[in-house]
This record gives sequence, structure tokens and C-alpha cells, in this order.
Amino acid sequence: MIGMSVKIEDRTKRVEKAADKAVFRNLQHAAASLRKDARSTIKRAPKEQRTASQSAVARDAKGRFLKGSGAKKSRRSRQTGSPAGTPPYTERGELKNAILFDVAEDKSSAVIGPRFSRVGTSAEAHEFGGQYKGQEYPERPFMEPALERAAPRFAGSFSGSIGE
Repeated sequence: MIGMSVKIEDRTKRVEKAADKAVFRNLQHAAASLRKDARSTIKRAPKEQRTASQSAVARDAKGRFLKGSGAKKSRRSRQTGSPAGTPPYTERGELKNAILFDVAEDKSSAVIGPRFSRVGTSAEAHEFGGQYKGQEYPERPFMEPALERAAPRFAGSFSGSIGE
């Protein structure tokens, strides 16, 4: 007589949990990578394109600032815009620092781009071209090229994420 005993363990929940965790981790990694790429393309203008501006202040005959004239001496670098078709230049890094990402709670999608509360619609005017504060801006995309560069890596980042 031959005796045999069989024990069956249902690990479906563990596999589903591992799959969800891997998808979230990979989606979060992909979104962070895309954000990093987009931020790296936004630079300061080359020095030869920056011009110094100075506020109007009272001066004496020798060109020295008059004390108590009510205006403060200030110098701030101004720069010309980047050429059309290239990422926008930045003065203080506002646009660059406004690029964020977030993964949806259901882990099915991620949102990557400039936060409206930090830069308003100026980022839209740069990315797609158009009007902002009465000025016409040429198209200076920075998010779309980052997505195009990262797209080939996305498919590979999900393969092998769950052990076989």
C-alpha cells in the first residue's frame, strides 16, 4: 500500500500584492525618471545672452548713488528667451522646481509636469506656444521631448518585476 499526503497553499493574495507593489514601484520610478529628464533640460541662458538691468535711482554729478533717494540700488540679470523649439531658459529656477510627479492611488497612472500653483499657465505657454500676460511665446517644449526619450525604457522597466 502506498500512502500520500498533499498540502495546498493558496498564495494568490501574496502574488497579487507583489504584483501591485512592483507596478507601483516601477510606475513611480518611471515618473521620477521622466521628471528628472525634463528638469535637466531647463538651464540658465548663456552669459552672452544675459543683460544687466538697473533700477532708476538718484545719482549725484559723479554718478554715485544719493543716500535717502528712496530707491534701492539693484542689479538683476535679465535674459533673452531660448530659441524656439528648445527648452525654455530659467532665471531663478521657478519652472524647473515646479516640475513634480504623483502616482494615482489605484496605481494605474502617473501625472508628471509643472505644478499650476507654482508657475500658473506660463508653463503651458512655453510647452505649446501661445499667449501669456499679453506676450506671444513660441513653442519651447520640455515635457514632450523628455517623454519621447524615456518611452523606450518604460516597457523594459516592467519586465521581470514579479519573480517567476
